[in-house]
Amino acid sequence: IFPAAIRLNQDGLLSSDQTLQNLLQQVADSMNTVASRPNGVTIGLNSIEGGCGLDSTHGFSNTCVDDYSVAAAGFAWAAAYERMVNGTLRDQLVDAAHFTIDKSFDTTQSICIVPNSVAGNRNAQDMTTTNGRGPCTGTAADLQAGSAQTFSLNHIGQTPAYGFGLMTSISSAVLGLRLAGSDHGFSQDEKNIALALVAEATHLTEPTGAAFPLDYHFLNRPTLNDKEACLKVVPVGTSSFATAPQFQITAPINIDNTVTPPVAAGGDCADAGYYPRMYPVSDFYASSIGSPGTLLPLGFGGPGLFTQGLPGGHFAIGREVYYGSLGWDARGGMMLPIAPLPPNPAYPGDGTLHVPASFTLRWNSGLDATRRYPWWPVTYAIYYKAWVYGATEPASYSLFGSSFQCNPDSTGVCTMQVSNIANGNYRWYVVANIDESIPTGNSILSTQSSTSYFTVGYQPISTIPAPLPPNPIYPGDGTLHAPSSFTLRWNDGLDASRRSPFWPVTYAIYYKAWPYGAVEPASYFVFGSGFQCNPDSTGACTLSVSNVARGNYRWYVVANMDASASTGVANSILSTQSAVAFFTIGYDASVSIAWIQPSASSWGPPNTLTAAGFATGGVGNVALQWRDVTLNGPWNTVAYQAPPDPTNGGWSNTIPSADNCHAFQATVQYSSVSASKDYDGVALGYCSFRVIWIQPQSSAGFGPPGSLVVAGSAQGGPPNAQVTLWFKDDTAQSAWTPLSYAPIPDSTGIWYNAIENVDYTHQYSVYITYDDRNSGSCSYFGNGSATNCP
Repeated sequence: IFPAAIRLNQDGLLSSDQTLQNLLQQVADSMNTVASRPNGVTIGLNSIEGGCGLDSTHGFSNTCVDDYSVAAAGFAWAAAYERMVNGTLRDQLVDAAHFTIDKSFDTTQSICIVPNSVAGNRNAQDMTTTNGRGPCTGTAADLQAGSAQTFSLNHIGQTPAYGFGLMTSISSAVLGLRLAGSDHGFSQDEKNIALALVAEATHLTEPTGAAFPLDYHFLNRPTLNDKEACLKVVPVGTSSFATAPQFQITAPINIDNTVTPPVAAGGDCADAGYYPRMYPVSDFYASSIGSPGTLLPLGFGGPGLFTQGLPGGHFAIGREVYYGSLGWDARGGMMLPIAPLPPNPAYPGDGTLHVPASFTLRWNSGLDATRRYPWWPVTYAIYYKAWVYGATEPASYSLFGSSFQCNPDSTGVCTMQVSNIANGNYRWYVVANIDESIPTGNSILSTQSSTSYFTVGYQPISTIPAPLPPNPIYPGDGTLHAPSSFTLRWNDGLDASRRSPFWPVTYAIYYKAWPYGAVEPASYFVFGSGFQCNPDSTGACTLSVSNVARGNYRWYVVANMDASASTGVANSILSTQSAVAFFTIGYDASVSIAWIQPSASSWGPPNTLTAAGFATGGVGNVALQWRDVTLNGPWNTVAYQAPPDPTNGGWSNTIPSADNCHAFQATVQYSSVSASKDYDGVALGYCSFRVIWIQPQSSAGFGPPGSLVVAGSAQGGPPNAQVTLWFKDDTAQSAWTPLSYAPIPDSTGIWYNAIENVDYTHQYSVYITYDDRNSGSCSYFGNGSATNCP
């Protein structure tokens, strides 16, 4: 029960279950009452079976070693639980465990020591000279001298399971006592007896030829011709030892076939299924008794020897756990080995400044409920570095001390007083060492804390290094043609001796700017101050700037380190100026559009416009955009970018429009500079159109009867451009109406049209549309005469 409770506690399943804790305490209380202690010291076992013993009164087939050894394990584990929960019964239970271990080796009740001369005699032997002790007259000294041997008597007679086998209970009791904070010191007599028990069991063990774990068994004696196995002590002369004058040691066979039906005769040392590999006590003997130098103990056979089911199975999981999991040899499986948590510094914590010369070190214990056990002692080692202000931090830590106890304060934090610490810089960390050798066998498990930096006293500013020059990286000195938007980059001016969270650094940036061709100003201006570093992946400080004008620039950076936190003096600023860097933005470039002409008047693909100009002082080609103003069209980008002529910078490009009469806007971009030009085909004379005259058909001499004939000219438009004539009857106040017929001017540019079915007494006005452009209007005045239009 109590080993399971200890493991439940480690797994975090006990502390939250108060009902289970109450029940376990009731079991511990009940277990404690089993010991008889009228004067506070254990003197007996209330649960002892009245018939057990080793004399003529009790007989020689029921020793008390089973009663005492099992009680010893119970007392010891209950004591371990009481220690874990800080119970009040721990000392009483420890006392009871030691008492019952000793009684397990008692030669008056538990252990029968038989002189070899008696053990080898199969005749009746005198009882009266033994004071009722029968064959059990030997002593532990006789065992050591080799003149006697043990008889493990129980049930049917000699049974090693109730001698050597019960060393599993003693091993379990020893482990429980270790957890309870005690250790049983075995006397030399007890050690001699324990060694004799393993020798006895070895004598009664033989190989079987079967596979593990059934490769060895305790002897049986099928016939009288077989080797003697489990001896038996019987009375002679009467049926009771109490009145028998003699006793006899017999060597029975397994089955007595002389009676009907045959009966078990006691010659099977296995006593209903015990095997030598059920008892893993090798480590127990090695650590507490001594090496027996015999075949036994063997390694533990495991579940293959405990196959009977529950409930009711004699060799079931209960015995497997009791024999194999709770003894000294299996202590590694009792609890999970678990390292301490990091015992991190509490004071001075990382970054603590100006600690006094004498103070209390404080650190976390590294323990929680799953690690805090009285049988897992924890000590601490403290390591440190120290260097005076202005010196270089040493590479290695030194040991301040080890094996420190926790000495917790009211919050549970470990503490230690230190005094007269010199001014300077310090780093420290703690290593928690938990001794888990009981019961895990894993010895020391260690965990290191995080490191903590602190200072003692105040640091003179003379020992604090000023920043290194925060020199420009980009634009570096001599950088030409930087883009108008870019990232300023400069060194932070810090190295390991200057980079401290207690010395924040900000940056001020100064600059000059002057346009291309202008005179450099004498003074610098503040671009800004208080900038943080904002490092990129290389550690360089960065600041984005945008839309910076073309021209010449110089800049530098000032790093301002505030050491006030270390000096204790406000405004303890250390400043360093960088080198100066000259750079330019864009190019000293110029671009122009000298003219826009129809290609027929200049060059270029037919029925297009050609734009030409000059571009010098920059890089790249000239990008052209244009829009048709007449049509209120969008801006269009010409895919082809014209390269400037390397000799004079001349360039030309094509506006893909045949509408020479239209108005256009054009703009060019070159090395971040631009220029614009307007084109109006009519204003520039590349296109003309007008109404020349209007007269009645009779005076014109041609045209449809009853019409007004109109003549005009139109030149310069796209091929096959038509002339649309618009008219209105001014007298009748009609709306403007286009004629459906729209002539194409002849090769000389002349065109004719006619307004049919007119009233010659009315006044008419006309105008034309040619290549989306409108002419001025002209009127016939209703007088039957021709009108020559301006």
